[in-house]
Amino acid sequence: MQQAKLVAKTKKPKPYNREKLLEIAKNLNKYTIMHFGVKEYIKDLEDAGVIFFVLTHLPQTYLDGASFKIKDNPVIVFTSRFTRLDHFWFINAHEIAHVLNHLSDDKEFIDDETNYNDTKDNCEVEANYLSSTYLHTDKVDEWFKDRMISKESISAYAYENQISTSIVVGRLRHLKLIEYKAYPMFNESIDEVTLKEYWMG
Repeated sequence: MQQAKLVAKTKKPKPYNREKLLEIAKNLNKYTIMHFGVKEYIKDLEDAGVIFFVLTHLPQTYLDGASFKIKDNPVIVFTSRFTRLDHFWFINAHEIAHVLNHLSDDKEFIDDETNYNDTKDNCEVEANYLSSTYLHTDKVDEWFKDRMISKESISAYAYENQISTSIVVGRLRHLKLIEYKAYPMFNESIDEVTLKEYWMG
């Protein structure tokens, strides 16, 4: 937390624009299928006055991301624990949900880890729900209930909902509808060059 705050204080962000962040959330799925989607997403975050950077994952922890405020500007931090594309998008969708709905004077710093998926905390439950709506994965379990899961059906859901196939596979894994190692051809990683550009320690 202290490292993240120290890094954030070195930034000179634009004024925070909540409406722009709401627009990003509304169109988050579309960034996932852009050729340079991660870069465009971070650029638009910065235009909305949201500070974004990457910190190295702390050994023996499960921290994936965090959100907080420095003065009037929200901050989203992504750790390098996993660099899979589906993980990047889910963590960022989750943190956007926190920024828009949960950061306040009483709750000024939220750190998240992978096992928050099973939490009973109301803020985390809501952030999980909102992130799945931002990424259009909220209907995955229903959509695949009467369909055989295959490369073709994964691609069909991704096309229909304008999201990356890696996100569909990530959601199916989370729901335990497929094995973790299934469909490795849909495993994508974040572009290293893009990630290093925002790496702050």
